Amino acid sequence: MAASPNDMMKSFPLNPHHEIRESFVDNVGSLFFDGQILRLEFAVARVNQLEPETKPTGERHVVARLALTLPCTIDLISQMRMLAESIS
Repeated sequence: MAASPNDMMKSFPLNPHHEIRESFVDNVGSLFFDGQILRLEFAVARVNQLEPETKPTGERHVVARLALTLPCTIDLISQMRMLAESIS
């Protein structure tokens, strides 16, 4: 049985591009799946100056957006499951 194109691509060497910026994310802003593409929006919360005896206020800022193909989405879910199993 022939490997899927996605499996074949995984055998290609991975070329790390150290010039690519890393973004810190502390929450998922939005998530949308249209049946073919998963669109993820990642955000970070920024808290305003804290005042005594008041509820904290702030804003969430979008710091990254990803659009994943269906095979990539399935791969992401699979790898997240393996990660969850390894830490539980």
